[in-house]
Amino acid sequence: MESVAFPDAALALAAHLTLPPRARLAFPRVQSRMVLWGIAGHGAVVVNGTRFFVERDTLMLMPWNHRIRYEAGEEGAFAVGGAHVIPFHGPGPITYHVSHSEDDEWADMSCRNDAFTPDIEGIRRSVAPANRPLRHLLEYAAQLMMRRPPQEDVLRFLGRRILAEVHDALVTTPAKPTDAPGPLRRVIAFVETHLPADLNLTLLALVGGTSVDTLIRHFKKHLGVTPKQWVLQQRLERAAYLLLTTNIKSREVGEEVGIPDPYYFSRVFKSHYGKPPSKFRKRGLLQ
Repeated sequence: MESVAFPDAALALAAHLTLPPRARLAFPRVQSRMVLWGIAGHGAVVVNGTRFFVERDTLMLMPWNHRIRYEAGEEGAFAVGGAHVIPFHGPGPITYHVSHSEDDEWADMSCRNDAFTPDIEGIRRSVAPANRPLRHLLEYAAQLMMRRPPQEDVLRFLGRRILAEVHDALVTTPAKPTDAPGPLRRVIAFVETHLPADLNLTLLALVGGTSVDTLIRHFKKHLGVTPKQWVLQQRLERAAYLLLTTNIKSREVGEEVGIPDPYYFSRVFKSHYGKPPSKFRKRGLLQ
C-alpha cells in the first residue's frame, strides 16, 4: 500500500559506503530519515551516542538531525547502504544532496523537513534478509541513483514507497543498544572531551574507578578493541571531521586531537583511512 502518512516524501540520496578494517567515519548532523542496511562484513554505527552492531542483514532507521559514526570491524571491509529520505519535500526540483553538518549549504532549508509520526520516532533496528522486498527496493534505489539520478516523480515515489516498507518492517521493533558498564561509560565520556590529553591506561582506569585489567576487559568485551586502540580511533575520527569541516592545517589538526608528531599523525591517518590527511581533505564529504 502507498504511504498516506508521507505524501510529500522524496528520496534525496542513496548509495553504498565501504570502509576498510578498523576505519572510522563520522558526520555530526544528518538531515534525513536515513535507512541503513548492512551489506558485508561486521561493524557498528554510533547514532546520537548509542552504539549498535551492524552486519549483513541489519536494517536501521535514523531520526531526523541524527549524529552518526561508522566503525568498521577488525577484519575485512565493512559495507553498508544508505537511503536518505526527506519526509516532507516541498514542490520543485530535488537536489541529489543531503546536509551532513550544520555549515552545509543545504542545512535547515525550508523546503525540507521531517514529518512527525509516533510510529517511527527515534532509532529503529531490525533484520531484513536479502530476499525481503524492502532490501530489493533499497538496493534498486541505490543502484539507480549511483548510475544516474532519476526524475523528480521517481524520487518522490521511491521516498513514499521506502517509508511505507520501513514502517511495516520496523514499526514494532525498537532498537536495542548494547549495554556498557558504568566504568566504561565514564571513560568514554571523559575521552570524548579530553582527546589532546595524555590518555594513558593509568589515568583511564582512575577515571573509570576500576583497575587497568578490568578496564581492558570491558573494552574488549563491549567495544572489541583495547583502550589504546579505541583512543586512537577516536582521535583519528575527530581528525577526519576537522579536516573535512575546517581549514585548520594538518599539523595543527594532529595537535588538536592528541597526536602532535606530524609524521606519526600522517602515517597512522593514512593507515586508518587509506589516504594522508592532505588528500583526505580534498575529497569532501563522503555520501
